[in-house]
Amino acid sequence: MERVLCILAGYAFGCIQSGYFYGKNRKMDIRDYGSHSTGATNVLRVLGLKAGLTVFICDFLKGFLPCLAVRFIFAGKPDIMLLMAMWTAFGVVLGHDFPFWLGFRGGKGISATCGVMFAIDPLTACLCLLLFFIVVKLSKFVSLGSILAMVLLGILLVINCAIGHYGVGEAVRTEFFLLSVLIPGLAIFRHRANIGRIAAGKENRLDLKTRGMKNQQEGKSGGNS
Repeated sequence: MERVLCILAGYAFGCIQSGYFYGKNRKMDIRDYGSHSTGATNVLRVLGLKAGLTVFICDFLKGFLPCLAVRFIFAGKPDIMLLMAMWTAFGVVLGHDFPFWLGFRGGKGISATCGVMFAIDPLTACLCLLLFFIVVKLSKFVSLGSILAMVLLGILLVINCAIGHYGVGEAVRTEFFLLSVLIPGLAIFRHRANIGRIAAGKENRLDLKTRGMKNQQEGKSGGNS
């Protein structure tokens, strides 16, 4: 029951679609443009840097706050504390990617995953963020940076749990390992179209000096989160 409640609470927070609301404030459905995502990168491409940063911060917080709250709630149970935070994180990412009230058409999970991981393991989150920035700086592909950061995230979560760094109880380590793969794996799955465009040499490169589309009716712009 605790796990179900954590997933449901996380899902409720994840369903707060800041990108969609930001677009509606501009008299538009952000899902009709660019990559058709409600995530921060698509908002940045369509509406500009200020809009993208605003949506990123909101999506970050909707992941960070519930996971941090769960850590406090289960602080007296250190063997399952981070596991419960991980179930909450899984719920957040599901809600962000598949909001029921928008026909299950949301974002791609990067901003929300960034938020939940800063609540669960700030050092690991920083390492993944560093890799993201290095890859984007060198390649100009936001999607590639996101995918590689998620791969690193899964590896670090599994290793840290296996060596006992998280203090997760032996009885629930399998659950933690599963979530360590599912959470970043979901983000990578949501980027499957980007992977195809990168392989085909058709993925859009990041350019902060432009909104990234020749016009707002274009529907083929590569997006990310």
